[in-house]
Amino acid sequence: MVFNYKSLNDNTYKDQYSLPGINTIIKRIGGAKIFSKFDLKSGFHQVAMDEESILWTAFLVLGGLYEWLVMPTSIIGEETIKLQPHIIKKIVNFNEEELKTKKGLRMKSSDYELVRKIKEQVQNLPDLEIPPENAYIILETDGCMEGWRGIVKWKKSKEDPRGSERICAYASGKFSTTQSTIDAEINACINTLEKLNIYYLDKQEAYVIVCKSSTTTTTTTTTTIVT
Repeated sequence: MVFNYKSLNDNTYKDQYSLPGINTIIKRIGGAKIFSKFDLKSGFHQVAMDEESILWTAFLVLGGLYEWLVMPTSIIGEETIKLQPHIIKKIVNFNEEELKTKKGLRMKSSDYELVRKIKEQVQNLPDLEIPPENAYIILETDGCMEGWRGIVKWKKSKEDPRGSERICAYASGKFSTTQSTIDAEINACINTLEKLNIYYLDKQEAYVIVCKSSTTTTTTTTTTIVT
């Protein structure tokens, strides 16, 4: 996307700051240990716009009228402002206190450990397998106060053991309002049947497993549906 700020630039006082030479830049970063090309390549996005100047950055697209809160490209002087010493110093000496919330830092060590475990589980999920034409379809649903999830499994015949089941599709979503336990399970079943109906509409019979979880145990209710 290109912004035409010619009229704005024609009426803007240019910042008379000379670009530093390569030797000066190298000298400034001589004691640094961590480098990021994004700081130099997209440095203009690190400079906040003056509140009184924000309205002059407005641009119109099909989605509506927008204004920049940080310095965009095409603004006169943006290539020199991002390299000024006081700007770089503010970036390097960023106050970590500003990252803190009422609950502490946004990410704690336990949060990183949780993210790592989730990544491991996602990387080891079983491959999805398209069911053959005469496969027996099983839908497993679960719901809670805030959302629901559904899984479609299949096996070659109804009599095959549970260990032979293969997963072919997932579905999940959030409820617009908080649900009671019973309503959550019912809506989870309805949503799963609607979202994943392509897998059972041509079957004479399908198997639905509704999971009911608590803090200590998980019970299931099974239902056979005839299409």
